Amino acid sequence: MASSGEWKPNILVQIKRRNHVQVQPFLRLIQTNNKLQDLSSQLQSRNVHLQVEVDMLREDGGDQHTRQGSMGNSSTVHALEQKLYRLQEELTEMHKKRGENAQAIINLNVLLQEKEREIHRKESVLSEAMANISALQQEKRTLQAIVTELEEANQTLKDEHQALQMAFTAQEEKYRKAQEDNSELVQRWMELKAREADRWNAENADFIRYMGNNNFVLGSQTLNSLDFIVPVVCAEVSVPTTAQFKFDAHDGEVYSIQWNYSGGLFATGGADRKIKLWEIHGGQRENKGTLVGSNAGITSLDFSADDTKIVGASNDFASRVWTVLNQRLQ
Repeated sequence: MASSGEWKPNILVQIKRRNHVQVQPFLRLIQTNNKLQDLSSQLQSRNVHLQVEVDMLREDGGDQHTRQGSMGNSSTVHALEQKLYRLQEELTEMHKKRGENAQAIINLNVLLQEKEREIHRKESVLSEAMANISALQQEKRTLQAIVTELEEANQTLKDEHQALQMAFTAQEEKYRKAQEDNSELVQRWMELKAREADRWNAENADFIRYMGNNNFVLGSQTLNSLDFIVPVVCAEVSVPTTAQFKFDAHDGEVYSIQWNYSGGLFATGGADRKIKLWEIHGGQRENKGTLVGSNAGITSLDFSADDTKIVGASNDFASRVWTVLNQRLQ
């Protein structure tokens, strides 16, 4: 697009071209009109001179006719009158052509004015269009700058997403390995507890045989009156394999579950930063309230000894206490 200093010469060139286009077809007409006007002026001057000569000849002819009684100059006067008549006709024709040319010039002037108004209107439209083009180009440059910034931001986000995806993959691998280690530890712990139970059972069996071989008579004594305590050990240890009841407690992952000390209520905490209180009646769950106010996911829960308060620990390194009755943050 032309700058603000280049459009003025362009408009001047267009105006000159317009004048050439509009004036050139009528140039010969204008020149002919000028010639006719000059010829008309000459004929008028000549007509005046002829009128003067005719008047002088008439006076001379009258005097000679009076003095001489001769008609010798009548033919000359007649010829001059004929010539004067033709000149008057030519002058009349010239005036007629001059009027026609004047009317044609007026019509051409009117047409020229209309063309000039149309040119002014088009120049105004052209100026507005050029201003609009300048504004649109400026807006285009602004939008291009915005697009460039957005592309850079998008590329940055892609790089960050790729880095986070790699970190997530690494953390997922660590989590899988931790689960495997946890399963192995649970299995080892179960085996250890089983061996410990077997050991306690063997000791209890030895103790019972020892008491039977020595014929200890307890009589009316109860077990509570004895001076020793026989530890009671489970003969079998098992982990439940089937869920008795399952439901969706939170919008995300559940990090912690805790029963209260009376056993009638339990709480769940999850990644949605909420603690929910639940009761189970006849295999149906009932939500007893939702505790809010944490800034991160709830990772651990515990009730107070009187079951009136509950404490929750979260990922933002904070612990918060709520009341169970009115469910308010302390």
